[in-house]
Amino acid sequence: MPKMEFVYLQGKTKWFRHSAPNKFGSWSHDLYLDPPSLEKWKELQEGSEDIQGIKNQLRKDEDGYFVTLRRPVEKQLRTGKKIGFAPPDVFMADGVTPLRDINIGNGSDVTTKLEVYTHFIPGSSNKMARAIRWLSSKIDNLVPFENKPSEFTKEEQRAVKGLAEQPAQF
Repeated sequence: MPKMEFVYLQGKTKWFRHSAPNKFGSWSHDLYLDPPSLEKWKELQEGSEDIQGIKNQLRKDEDGYFVTLRRPVEKQLRTGKKIGFAPPDVFMADGVTPLRDINIGNGSDVTTKLEVYTHFIPGSSNKMARAIRWLSSKIDNLVPFENKPSEFTKEEQRAVKGLAEQPAQF
């Protein structure tokens, strides 16, 4: 298996946070997988004889099967050195025009590109596993972000509560 490969997953998204990291220090989004992407996901989880599959969980709610895809702000290597990551790139449906300063609403159709890489399992000297990292996304069908409380995280709801009722300064 190559050290790095790319996988594309498609579906509808929720909680698409590509411009500001979450409280855990990662950019992330939930992706409700379409049937072909669900099969790809299961293949990634299986692994092989020599390499363990990904540990990311497949979850299910009233809207279907979904996964949370992340890109960390930084990562500490086995050597102790820390490396930083840029935010994931997000593009319009044409796949080349960047989407900047636009919030992605729940229910948008998305194609997400993942880096699939191998790494040594912590605490072992020679056992390998696969892991994934969100690299970029293409917004195939944009649902506008509506600033409804249901589209805010609890932290965002706490931050905006009461601001709209305050008079503007002139």
